Amino acid sequence: MIYPPRPEPHTVEIEATNRRRGVTFSFGDGLFLLNKKPLFVLSGEVHYFRLPRSLWGEHLRKLKEANLNTVSTYIPWDWHEPREGVFDFTGKTHPQRDLHHFIQLVREHGLHLIPKPGPYIIAEYRGWGIPLWTRGKYPDIFARDASGRGLGESTVTLLHPQFLNLVERWYREVLPVLRKNQVRRGGPILLVQLCNESGVIQWLNKECDMSPVVQNLYRAFLLKKYKKIHALNEVHGSDHKGFGSLTPPDPLPVASPALLAAQWDWHEFWRSYYARYLKHLRGRMVSGGLRIPFFHNVPGWISGRALEYPVNQTMYKNVVSRCPNTLLAVDHIPEFLSSRNAHDGPAVQKINRIFQKRNAPLFVAEMQAGTRDHGIPPSHRELETFYRLCLMDGAAGINFYMFSSGDNPPGKGESGREFYWNTPLDSRAREGPSYPGFKRLGRLINAFGPAILKAKVRAKVAIGFYPPYYQTEVMPPVPCLPYDLKAMRDTIVFEGLIKTLAKENLDYDVLDVRRSSVRDWMAYDQIWIPTLDFMDKKAQANILKYIRGGGHAFLFPRLPDRDSEWKRGRLLQDALQIRPTGLHLAPQSQVHMGEVRDIPCLNPMQTYTAPRSRVVARTSDGRPCGLSVRCGRGQATVLGTAFAYTTPDHLRAVRSILKKDDITPEAYSDNEYITVRQRHGNGAGFLLVANIHNDEQRGTIYYRDPITRKTRKLARGLHLPPMHSFITPLNYRFGPVLLIHGTSEIVGYEIGPSRVVLAIGGNPGGRGEVLLSSRRPLTKVTFEGLDIPLRRHKDGTFSLEFMFDQQGEGLSSLALHFPNKVIA
Repeated sequence: MIYPPRPEPHTVEIEATNRRRGVTFSFGDGLFLLNKKPLFVLSGEVHYFRLPRSLWGEHLRKLKEANLNTVSTYIPWDWHEPREGVFDFTGKTHPQRDLHHFIQLVREHGLHLIPKPGPYIIAEYRGWGIPLWTRGKYPDIFARDASGRGLGESTVTLLHPQFLNLVERWYREVLPVLRKNQVRRGGPILLVQLCNESGVIQWLNKECDMSPVVQNLYRAFLLKKYKKIHALNEVHGSDHKGFGSLTPPDPLPVASPALLAAQWDWHEFWRSYYARYLKHLRGRMVSGGLRIPFFHNVPGWISGRALEYPVNQTMYKNVVSRCPNTLLAVDHIPEFLSSRNAHDGPAVQKINRIFQKRNAPLFVAEMQAGTRDHGIPPSHRELETFYRLCLMDGAAGINFYMFSSGDNPPGKGESGREFYWNTPLDSRAREGPSYPGFKRLGRLINAFGPAILKAKVRAKVAIGFYPPYYQTEVMPPVPCLPYDLKAMRDTIVFEGLIKTLAKENLDYDVLDVRRSSVRDWMAYDQIWIPTLDFMDKKAQANILKYIRGGGHAFLFPRLPDRDSEWKRGRLLQDALQIRPTGLHLAPQSQVHMGEVRDIPCLNPMQTYTAPRSRVVARTSDGRPCGLSVRCGRGQATVLGTAFAYTTPDHLRAVRSILKKDDITPEAYSDNEYITVRQRHGNGAGFLLVANIHNDEQRGTIYYRDPITRKTRKLARGLHLPPMHSFITPLNYRFGPVLLIHGTSEIVGYEIGPSRVVLAIGGNPGGRGEVLLSSRRPLTKVTFEGLDIPLRRHKDGTFSLEFMFDQQGEGLSSLALHFPNKVIA
């Protein structure tokens, strides 16, 4: 036993059982499970159709040698149906169409497979996978704007009956190939993608499909919601005579609350539209014999930031409820890593959980491993640190995109001949500079991935997420609001609260203020909830229940006075007895909070008054803009402004609120530029230490002992080179040896009859140290075959120090020898 026992996780079977073969693939407790045993899905994207058939085996061999266990690929509809009704999956018309052979090679190499049969693949492939011959023969399936102009050769009306008929014909041909290769039938296929990023173009281009099919579905959506036209007219401020005359709202500035309500309905419609489309595809796949989990991945990174990612996540908020056993996967394309965006990846993953089933694993369907822009080569050290940040935040499966680069078939490349650069393998299967790092990361995940996921973060603070604030992908300017909605939420959430908590090394969770159980909320000492002028009654009621139940809610930068339909909605104001006294344009855009003065903030500010309240913040000219009030067994702190984190005073202001409930990080450093994260298991845990800067850092690291909860010191004056990171087990048993902690990364281990061998990764030329205890006496310890001294301590522990070779990958062997056979 090398890890403290845990109860078997609650599992949800994915209809993947075959009694004859006895193979199951399921998920539960945030893990993927193969035959009910945890499997960290570690995958690499390899496009067989962009590689010579003769090199497929070499790419798969090197992918497996990098310690990955799965390969992922698109299956382009356009490639396999080059002419209408002519399908090729055997290479008859082109050797790179031999899908049967590629799947057989995957099986022979002992790998799992994630096929992605579209209909959309995007992937910088011309037409995004939709056959080019459809343009001339089926022009009506392509999306159009309000004037009837086409939205491009690749954008289709997803629910157009003719398009769905063509998709069904494609599925009838490709699904039999996948069906017989499912894991339940002894094949390699674990997961299947439902289309790819189905709403991405609408989000990127800010243009909606206005085709007749869409408009008819929109009218049906409104009829189902309002039932009577006068009910709709009351909300929209319109005078329609019937639902048949309705059209989508104009993309003009939203000058009134009624027009804003119409925009909310338009955006809500698209969320039902995408869910309906993906439900249809899933139904066709199930009827075609697939009995494995499905997923749809959500895009959202732009220029190395994920500020818009929550917008895309809300676009698919109805998918999981309408598509059983379907995951919403995330994409990560950070491009670079710095303090500007290091918090974005974990934030995306936390927000994603609120749209999943409680026990679902978090799957990163596209983790950047190269670049599609030759002029922006990524740093593999930066990406390796980003991978560890995401792993420590609960990623249960990762697909590296792209693992192999490739060459587009003639005429099929949307951006030229070549596809992706700076990947672990080039198109000829030659190893790139990043390849060794993937081998080491693969060893780490294979050794400890499931154990890291079984360990949990201990968050005392949560962020409340209200989806309607993000349902704005095609929203025109909204002058009827006294602020820009996007600028406000970016300032408040990503650039303010999330960035501050990350800087403070504080773990946090994200809650949907409408859907989450208030019982779950009570696990948090504080919940910080961005609230604007409007919020529906259910969300306000949930917040109030939390406060009355003993929680501490921090509400900012407004206290709602309207519901989501812009009707009077002062539930929170009335219960807290707080009244706004007006929007005040202070002479300086600064606020005073306790002893922290002159804090830069948004202006104008909302000022408040309330009986039996305590003023916690004032404008620069002395007006109360922050109040703390008791309500039931809890309290609310209301602030009439907000700020991005740009100065130390922003940190001090947030600390002053957190301090009221004794909220401190589980792990931290005396160097503010060192990132530290801790996960806790049953008496054990894992610690991440990272330098996300391009300067070396030194500092002392502190963490909570997994058993005693006392603060322990990892190392004094630990040296971290630029962009260096490592994950160390805490209180982790290897046979008779208990590893208390280390300053290097253990990426493998072997427990033999008379020794325990640890494979340790470190920075070439750097120093490493481990703190151990042992049930049995040690005869000697060797590092790379050479004896090293033990330093014994009064508490019975002993420490070892060693130096990594200046050359090579910084991977070494530490062996602990015993006089007798090891007894685990």
